[in-house]
Amino acid sequence: MKKHEPELIKLEGKSTADNNAELKIIDELSEKFFTPKRIYFINGYGERGKHYHENCDQIIAPIFNPQTIHLKKDGQFLTYNLTPLIDAIFIPRGWSLTLNMPPKSITLALASESYKNTETFKEL
Repeated sequence: MKKHEPELIKLEGKSTADNNAELKIIDELSEKFFTPKRIYFINGYGERGKHYHENCDQIIAPIFNPQTIHLKKDGQFLTYNLTPLIDAIFIPRGWSLTLNMPPKSITLALASESYKNTETFKEL
């Protein structure tokens, strides 16, 4: 099932813990969104993105530091404030994204296409 609208993914309630650690789970991606073909991390600060992919869906999840993501497509503007290890956002192909990262941020990103097969992104 192809999704065409962004969707906030809540990680709350999807975890398991013992005395030493908690395991946060992002599960059933293939059924709900896509099978990840690329996993990457973004670390640093400032504005990242300002582009869209024509053939690649993504899931963005902050790992360290709260982050704000701005999405736009066809005159529609959406803003999400993401809490680390609680929120993730599904971004369908064609949606432009700008990620605002405070200093020392770490973000996990999953993509539906490998790097070499991702349609060249369009700068805004």
